[in-house]
Amino acid sequence: MRYYDEARTPDQKITALTGLGYVQDEDLIERLLKFATSDDVKNQDILFIFLGLQSNRRSRRSLWNFVRENWYTIHGKYSRSIVLFENIVRLSIELLSSEDDIKEIEAFFFSKNCKDFEIPLQQSIENVRANAAWVNRDAKDVEDWLKRNGYLR
Repeated sequence: MRYYDEARTPDQKITALTGLGYVQDEDLIERLLKFATSDDVKNQDILFIFLGLQSNRRSRRSLWNFVRENWYTIHGKYSRSIVLFENIVRLSIELLSSEDDIKEIEAFFFSKNCKDFEIPLQQSIENVRANAAWVNRDAKDVEDWLKRNGYLR
């Protein structure tokens, strides 16, 4: 946060925001999510925080939960820029990877007006389907390889 606050160039700020998304502590993840939607972050810069959080396996689920729980606030603040909003939706769901995730996402968006971001939403759901299929198909093989090579016991 200090690096972000003291950054002199936009590139430094972007690097800091993305890097913050790799935090491992759950309390810090929650703090970062609140910070991401605060007035301390430019609207367009939320994507860099979300990109880091999406890439971090520890925060992926928290990111989706935060978007769901704060949907109306996020929609109200960011939906004026459809490209920005599409990316917020995409980053919050596309790396999830279970059948339960698919059901939860579809149930959540069922009652929402998704007309303006229908295509990216459907593409993201297809990514989740592909991820879930990969996990179902290859999880055992990956686990066996990790054990054979000393990464798991």
